[in-house]
Amino acid sequence: MTTPTHTANEPEGAVEFEAAQAQFAELPGEYGILQRQKQYARFFLRFGKGVRIEAGCHFTHPERIVLDDDARINRGAMIYGSGGVWIGRHARIGPRCFIHSANHDVSDSAKAYFERVYVEAAVHIGDSCLISANVSILPGSEIGADSFVACGAVVTKGSYPEGARLMGVPAKATEAAAVSSSAPMPDIVVLTPGDRQWQILAEHLLTSLGLPQVLVVGEAGDVPESAHSLLLFGPAGWNPVLRGSQTVWRLATGEVPQAAPDLPLYRAFTVVRRPDGGSFSARFAWSAFWILNRLRKRAAPLTAREFREWITTLNVLHRESLEDTPLYRTILKYLEPNRPAGMKIWPPRRPEESVQDWCSRLANMAAKSELTFFQRMRRRIRSGTLDYANAMVDPERLVRAVLEGRTSREIVAHFTQRMWPKGANGRRLCGFSLAAIAAGDDDCARELLEAAKSEDWLLPETVLFKTALDRDTPCLSPLTLAVWTMAASRGLAEEFKPESFDPIFDAGHELDWSGFTSEGFIDRERRLVSTSLADNWLHLHTAHCEDGVQFQLENSAYAISTLGLEKRWLEVFRIIQGDAPLVRLRPWPAGYLAAVSLRYDVDRPVTARRINEIVTLQATIANAPCAAWYFFSEDPARERQIRQLKRHLQETGLHVETSAEADEAVGVTHHSSVKSEYWQGERTLTQLATRGCRYGEFLATQLPAPRPVLLDRLTDFWVMPLHFPLEGSTSDNKLSYFDERKAYFREVLEAGGHAIVASHPDISPALMIALLEREGLSDQYWFVTPTRALNRFRDVMAPGNVLALRGTDGWKLLSNRSVADLSVEVWKPGLEKPECVTTQLIQGRPRLLADATAYASDIADVDLNER
Repeated sequence: MTTPTHTANEPEGAVEFEAAQAQFAELPGEYGILQRQKQYARFFLRFGKGVRIEAGCHFTHPERIVLDDDARINRGAMIYGSGGVWIGRHARIGPRCFIHSANHDVSDSAKAYFERVYVEAAVHIGDSCLISANVSILPGSEIGADSFVACGAVVTKGSYPEGARLMGVPAKATEAAAVSSSAPMPDIVVLTPGDRQWQILAEHLLTSLGLPQVLVVGEAGDVPESAHSLLLFGPAGWNPVLRGSQTVWRLATGEVPQAAPDLPLYRAFTVVRRPDGGSFSARFAWSAFWILNRLRKRAAPLTAREFREWITTLNVLHRESLEDTPLYRTILKYLEPNRPAGMKIWPPRRPEESVQDWCSRLANMAAKSELTFFQRMRRRIRSGTLDYANAMVDPERLVRAVLEGRTSREIVAHFTQRMWPKGANGRRLCGFSLAAIAAGDDDCARELLEAAKSEDWLLPETVLFKTALDRDTPCLSPLTLAVWTMAASRGLAEEFKPESFDPIFDAGHELDWSGFTSEGFIDRERRLVSTSLADNWLHLHTAHCEDGVQFQLENSAYAISTLGLEKRWLEVFRIIQGDAPLVRLRPWPAGYLAAVSLRYDVDRPVTARRINEIVTLQATIANAPCAAWYFFSEDPARERQIRQLKRHLQETGLHVETSAEADEAVGVTHHSSVKSEYWQGERTLTQLATRGCRYGEFLATQLPAPRPVLLDRLTDFWVMPLHFPLEGSTSDNKLSYFDERKAYFREVLEAGGHAIVASHPDISPALMIALLEREGLSDQYWFVTPTRALNRFRDVMAPGNVLALRGTDGWKLLSNRSVADLSVEVWKPGLEKPECVTTQLIQGRPRLLADATAYASDIADVDLNER
């Protein structure tokens, strides 16, 4: 891997590619194909494995063109990528084919045609398409997988379904050939009661496992004659009337507790209580939560100033006899690990010294260090020589001096009255208010607190000050806690209960696992399966938040809690299958170990140049467009930037502060801030599903891959795996914040799951480059946008999308969508590892599993230069 040396759209890159194209485009034969593979690859947004370009082909804007694995471009083709072109896996582009993704503006206008801009519209050609000679494909065309375009056709803007047969000028889709109407022929039927929730749970389980020989049937449905076994998947005591001769297995309560190391014994679920118009205590607790997040998350090292403010806050709480409150204990717990490096005045804690004594010693040292300063200030004030415009004293220094008796009320009054209005901001209002309260200047304190309580300075539902009058961002100085604590004790603010300081609590629960022997969850003789396998599957995929609380993301949520459970369920179905092989589908295209996506939350303005840098990063390091960009709905630059991202085949979605903002059929992520309504479990998911969104986040635990939401839903709504944040702040230049969850990230990759790395576009791309290079994320990983990963997973794994048919010549697979490079595991009885085959599925056409081809072996010897 190499660091990007050019930026997409820069003239140097275009000139460089044109020089390479002039030199290598006309080289004939296999030698020419190999040279183009080597020389062209670094210029394309994606240049997949085994791509073959014949002589005489011409490309423009290759940095906006995707040539997926085994795509083949025949002689004389012309592909103009200015608006974005995607050519799918195994696509065949015929001789002299013309593909264009931008067109002249031909609308009514007073401008001449040469004065107008181009109208861009990306072209998508699906997997396994066959495009004949002399075909023209115009901007905005979306051709579904496995489609055929006849010689000389002109494909105009529009969406064409999978398996379409397009002919003529303009191209029209002929009537599709009849497809197989074969019914599924499962070996195993999971029978569910009339309660729809059991059917949803069973289908959810099978979506994760991908077992086409297993079918879910409701109690009133017909059990196919091909099934040799039934699993009664319902509540204890459910005993339906059975008419067939199948072997019957049942869910039953286990008799022996199980404690396997890969099964979680406790499911943590950390939540925080919202104020929601409540008392002063509730608003103070909510504000304390956000201020303390600075210590809990350790997103960036504390500055020396921040550290001194925390010490001063502890000093105030100690003077108010609040050492036994959660607030005081939490500060003590997190403060020492956050001590800034290189603070010589702050010695390390002595071995025999308690954290509380250490903090008190630091406070005394800080106060003594200010003595000379304030003595000098007192002399200058009395002599009238103090220049108030230039002596912008840090109010926190003033507070420390007051608390230690190192200065007088007179000095406090001078500084407060003269210096507070100069450059007024939230932190100065906070510090001067605290100084006035501590000095006993009640009149001055009341005046400042009245300003603090006004709508101009106080954020709604909090006791936090704004950073400035014209900004709604919160000032998260810990001195805020000291201000209201001391003000309440002096009768200058509402009283509140100290026990409500910390609003965070754990709403998790124990997970009980029980089996029938000391080693297993299955009783073969009685044909019983432990119901704890079903109960805990439900527990681990649901998230109930009571009213008035929201989820708080902690590192403990990143552990994949379901892998061991998936392993047990696979064992269950292998045992029920008996002496016959069990077929298991894998979601990602053959040859890829796991899926990787990038995510960019656009919290602040982003330039067009930075977008190009990030797209170039994807082309150079990941060799694929693999990012989703999430914008606030009211971002004024959103529409313009989305147009730019579309031409680079990026995904876009919504970054919301409340679920009510999600009103589009896109992916949704949640913004965490004081003002936002963060993730609230099933309540949030229900709102997003109702609004027709494509997917949302599942923040309760790490899922290895996308999952359908466990709701009685009317829409096709899915949840995505928990993202891995790349950085903690805009100043990060190392991977230390990501590395707190590094082990979990690697666990997702090793499990063959879907890992999503989240960043912000205003962070230097160097940090993402460092991560991808360090983790060795080579072309063995499928770099893909979140929606493409979700669509692939759904098409392959959702029950009923790929069915198993038993024939005299063996098992066949029948899919309702065309699937390229399907990876299939065949678990034979007695073997610890499966046999793996690769096959191609065409919509509605049964494919014999034994008739599988591993195309990867045909291109293994192709020597592509490192991008």
